[in-house]
Amino acid sequence: MAETPPPGRDLVVVGAIAGAFGVHGEVRVRSFTSDVTGVVSYGPLRDAAGRVVLTPKRWRPIKDGLAVTAPEVTTREQAEALRNTALHVARADLPPPDDDEFYHVDLIGCRVEALDGTPLGEVLAVHDFGAGDLLAVRGADGKTQFLPFTRAAAPVVDVKARRIVAVPPPAADDDDDIEAGEAEGDGGGADDDAPDEDAPEHEGADTSATDSSGAEAGGDGGGSGGD
Repeated sequence: MAETPPPGRDLVVVGAIAGAFGVHGEVRVRSFTSDVTGVVSYGPLRDAAGRVVLTPKRWRPIKDGLAVTAPEVTTREQAEALRNTALHVARADLPPPDDDEFYHVDLIGCRVEALDGTPLGEVLAVHDFGAGDLLAVRGADGKTQFLPFTRAAAPVVDVKARRIVAVPPPAADDDDDIEAGEAEGDGGGADDDAPDEDAPEHEGADTSATDSSGAEAGGDGGGSGGD
C-alpha cells in the first residue's frame, strides 16, 4: 500500500478529474503536464490530503485529456463523485529539474530579497497570466506584489537555501518622474543598468508546473517552475 505523504510542499498538482467518461467507470482526467500523458507517468495520483484516488492502469487520449481506468473507480457514479478533484503526486516521485528549471512547488515559501539585501517578502504562489511567470510575493506589511520570474528580474535562485534575489520593478512615482522628464525633453536616455527585457525567462520544470511543478512548475504543481 502506498504511503500517504503529508500535504503541502511534498505534493505537486499534475491534473484534475473532470468527471466520468462513458458508462464503464473510466475517469476523464485533465492533464496539467506539457505532455498530456505525463499526468499518469508518476505513479498513484492523490488528493490534496495525500490519499490515493487513482492508480492508472490503462488510459487513452480523448478531447481535453485522457480517459483513465483505475481500480479505485469502477462505476460512472464513482467517477462523477470525484469531479473537480485535483490530482497530486509526491514531490519525491518527480524527476530532478534540468539546470535553470524549477518546480513551482519548490519556489513557494522562499524568502525574497533585493540586490542590497532588503527583505521583500515570501513567495506565496507562481502565476502565469499569459505574459510569463510571475512570483506572488507577500511583504511584511501583508501586501502582495508580483515580480517577473526571469533571469534579469530574479538573478539568484537558491532553492536549497530557500532564497531568491530579485530586482523589483520601479515604484509608480519613479515611473511618473521618468515620463515627466521625457515630456519636458530633458534628454533622458535608456538606463544602461535596467534589466534586459529580452533576457530569457527561467523555465519551469515539466509537471508541468512552470509547471508545473508543477508543476506547472515548474508552477500549483506542477511547470508548471516549473501548471
